[in-house]
Amino acid sequence: MLGTTRVLPAAPTTQPADAEQPATTQPSDLSPEAQAAERHKNADPKWVQFQRQQRSRARDHWPSLAPAATLKPDALVHLKMSGDLLAAQVADLNPATMVRVAVEGSDATWTYMRPRPPVFGGPVGLINPARMTYINRFDLDAKDEEAWTSRLAVSAQALTLSSQSIFDAISLSQTGGTVTLIVNEFTQWGQPPLNLLTARAASLPLLRAEHPAEFRQYALPLIEKFTAVSFLTPGAADVYAVFTEVPADTKVTLQIEALLPDLDSDNPPERAAASARLTELGAPGVLAAMRLDPSGLSEEQKNRLRRFVAAYSRRSFPDPLVARRDAGFLADSLEFEDPAVRAAARGDIEKRLGHPIPFDPTQTGEPAARAVDEIRKQLLPPPPPPTTAPATLPSPQA
Repeated sequence: MLGTTRVLPAAPTTQPADAEQPATTQPSDLSPEAQAAERHKNADPKWVQFQRQQRSRARDHWPSLAPAATLKPDALVHLKMSGDLLAAQVADLNPATMVRVAVEGSDATWTYMRPRPPVFGGPVGLINPARMTYINRFDLDAKDEEAWTSRLAVSAQALTLSSQSIFDAISLSQTGGTVTLIVNEFTQWGQPPLNLLTARAASLPLLRAEHPAEFRQYALPLIEKFTAVSFLTPGAADVYAVFTEVPADTKVTLQIEALLPDLDSDNPPERAAASARLTELGAPGVLAAMRLDPSGLSEEQKNRLRRFVAAYSRRSFPDPLVARRDAGFLADSLEFEDPAVRAAARGDIEKRLGHPIPFDPTQTGEPAARAVDEIRKQLLPPPPPPTTAPATLPSPQA
């Protein structure tokens, strides 16, 4: 861990010290959301009014403009993992000023800008390679506690995601090989923000492991403003290649076997239709396809099954045994949709830790998420031993 500063203030009280305290829940017993709601009750009205005016100006301006382009969601911005860091693929547009763009299927208002890079001085003039792309998302009907504006700023050297509600500002940034999550709260006019969290780590998985609850509360919703967060978990092809003991469903296997003749048909439309029906089987179909004996299949059938399976892969391991020793992969597998995968991952984690873990593979929702958060902490590598220098240097030999 590179460093953490965390402040979680309690809600202020106005009663005198000797007054009888009401039988109410103390702030320390409240959820983070409830604690924030208590603090927001005391927000400076001038600050709240200013923020609401900012949101109103954006509501009056951006939706009234005609879109400069209409794009599919993944064509505007697509976030993925590159090693242990976030990477962004963005649309290749070139407006030097902010323009509105439309995103198919999205109710939000989007803008895009790629300013012209500055030119450094000198006899030749060098273009700054760190050209930034800015993509803004406006959720202009959001409640005061919800993010009404979110931004992605990305260049070849850095990436920052940020969001702003009436009260809070959240940022997740990567630069110089460091990932930083900052949560600030703005409630008083003319006063510096209250820092609720500043956490740094050398990778995104390490940040998530060291601060799992905060990552889930702040970072995941921020990322989800731009891309589905499913890319942070293994795909069906990944988990079923690793946990080979998970069997395929007999019914789904029979469905794939019924498609095999059409996958090898001499008629191209029939092959395409069979591949489309194969895709409809989803993750259970991936498992069944991976468990099929390929020895009796034609090359056409093998290729179409491989393409189907490959579409469900998000991780790359040279050997499944390597993945079974990877703490991050095992923790992520605890959140996969198939209970059989969760049970297999739990078994490997218990072997790694040398003791049972309190995790029910059949459980879902918030209780399961909290259990996985605690397990991530247990899987963190131990800190390196402290290094100590000798109190005095030995005298040089004559």
